[in-house]
Amino acid sequence: MTMLELLEPRGDLEKVAVIFNPACGTLDPQLRRSHLEGLAHAAGLSCPLGETDAELGAEPLAQKAVADGMERVLVSGGDGTVKEAAEALVGTGVDLAVLPAGTGNLLAVNVGIPNDTEAAMRLALSGEALPTDVGRANGQVFLIMAGIGADARMIRDADRNLKRRLGPLAYFAAALRNLGRPRTLFTITVDGRQVRRHAQTVLVANLGRITGGIELIPGADPADGLLQVAVLRARTLREMGELAWGALLGRVRSDDRLEIYSGRDVLIESDTPQPVELDGNDVGTTSRLQVTVEPGALRLIRPSEFERSPVALPAVAGDVLSRPWRAAAVLGALGVAAAAGYLVWRRGRKPR
Repeated sequence: MTMLELLEPRGDLEKVAVIFNPACGTLDPQLRRSHLEGLAHAAGLSCPLGETDAELGAEPLAQKAVADGMERVLVSGGDGTVKEAAEALVGTGVDLAVLPAGTGNLLAVNVGIPNDTEAAMRLALSGEALPTDVGRANGQVFLIMAGIGADARMIRDADRNLKRRLGPLAYFAAALRNLGRPRTLFTITVDGRQVRRHAQTVLVANLGRITGGIELIPGADPADGLLQVAVLRARTLREMGELAWGALLGRVRSDDRLEIYSGRDVLIESDTPQPVELDGNDVGTTSRLQVTVEPGALRLIRPSEFERSPVALPAVAGDVLSRPWRAAAVLGALGVAAAAGYLVWRRGRKPR
């Protein structure tokens, strides 16, 4: 008897919908589908998997689930698929559960949702749905963060084909490609307080962990009704290395490379149009990004208590370690950044 056959679901299994994105992640979609269907059957679910459309995404399926009176929607996909479903579920009272299947799975990394599909299914059906803040950027929902500038350019460069070949390393490759670009002049207004900065990117975070599970923006809490605004000015390998080393040690703080503010209403204006990403989705280009927080607007199934360490690498290790060369490359990229930061830190400690 499997763990799922012993499941005691919180709600009516007839009022559960499952959304499946076959295009996400690096695993074979037919194998993923077969595995997910087997777990659903073992758990007692009778609903078919709703497969996302390549153009329309998960939002229409989530809208249908709401219209059909579903109480819980399970999403098997990456952060972009989860974001699409959340667009339809925010404010409805319908629970959202995540079965991580993407490249980064940053929502799962941030809130403690298991990366293992069977464990995630058990949480999805027996866990408690907790009120969770969402951000809204130029009218679109995000759960993790919105980024304008170099961050969004990295997302754009790490396209689906690159992510399928390299997994999480695709983001590092795209980041290295964009090092050294000139900074952009941003005017940032947070709850009425305005600053002007030349920066590489501005992030507005509901959750603070980025690719690799590194906590770049400490203090981001999905239930405090606030957003964290990070102004990233680092542009060289050395400066990025210093930031990576500090993040690995859990010692990120506001300084010349990274400034962090908190607030509820954020306006970001740039002197030239910049690319924008929401939860890892490229959403176009703009020179004006209006961001607000909607406290507790989404019922997200997640652990009520989750112990966060400075680096949450175990949550992404399964995908990375599935291919030894990929593991070596990702760890090598992290190691280069960390080593650069360490050498700079050591140099700063030498007596003058």
